[in-house]
Amino acid sequence: MSALLLHVGYHKTATTWLQNAVFSHESLGFISPWGPQAGIAVDEFVLVSPFRFDAKQARSRFDAGLAEARDKDLVPVLSNEALCGQPISGGRFEYGKYVLDRLHETFPDAKVLIVVREQRAALLSHYRQYIANGFSGDLARFIGGPVLPPGFAADCPLDHFEYHAFVGHAQALFGAKSVVVLPFEMLKEERKRFLAEIYRLVDRPMAVVPDPAPQRVGTKGLGLAFKRACNRINLGKADWTQARQSLAVRAVSRGTGWVQRLAPEAWQSAYEERLQGYVEARIGSRYAQSNALLERRTGLKLRQYGYALPSSGASATNDSARSDPTFGQRP
Repeated sequence: MSALLLHVGYHKTATTWLQNAVFSHESLGFISPWGPQAGIAVDEFVLVSPFRFDAKQARSRFDAGLAEARDKDLVPVLSNEALCGQPISGGRFEYGKYVLDRLHETFPDAKVLIVVREQRAALLSHYRQYIANGFSGDLARFIGGPVLPPGFAADCPLDHFEYHAFVGHAQALFGAKSVVVLPFEMLKEERKRFLAEIYRLVDRPMAVVPDPAPQRVGTKGLGLAFKRACNRINLGKADWTQARQSLAVRAVSRGTGWVQRLAPEAWQSAYEERLQGYVEARIGSRYAQSNALLERRTGLKLRQYGYALPSSGASATNDSARSDPTFGQRP
């Protein structure tokens, strides 16, 4: 029987494509008996009270799916990007560490897949989702601005993107050989290598996987500005628990699409450049030390994918003696 594959995030790293086009197709060697995006994983490992969590009880809810995978000789996949944390819900939802603890207690022999994304691009992608979810804060409010008063946090906690900490904890629990970390950018530039690493992790021969098609692409340019303006007057906020959204939500969505398609390209580009410039100025090399530690723990070469790293000749410090005074601090 193949070990369970835990696909635990991150958000905005082609998770929807992996869930729908790879992990849900038995012809590719995988099976997702709990659904492509397994809400049961959130129920059992995120939402349950720490005073009520019971690994044996949690495991019992997955036994039928594991038996089905065993009978079909397929790799069972439990996938939900919320298992690594949820940074865009209007508060600090940094629960990834204790979710890993619960997953390990329940499935100690599992394999773990973590996909990361260059932080500046990830932050912008999360901001688009933040607006799509109905929030109306500007980019400065989203990532904290220059100063926040005591007792307040950014809507999107920046330390969520210090990947080395989450990866290191997963490796400490499951073992380094049972954890594979892949850059999202590798899928875009070296798709076969990306997939080969997943098949190597689960010890299965690589299948022929269809080319990925963009899914859930975030709104850009003035379409994003239009949607944010609608959010500010509480018009068209989606309710994701409903199968069909309200007329107002659908109208705003259609209007957003029209604005994005019809606004002059120069205006669109200027708006996008302003967003990118703010992120670059605000973030800079904040994640350089974290990325260097991630390289050390995984063997990845992140510079080729545009990740910030310490300047040439500098080396990553260890976790207990970090030389960058901004490393790991709140914005």
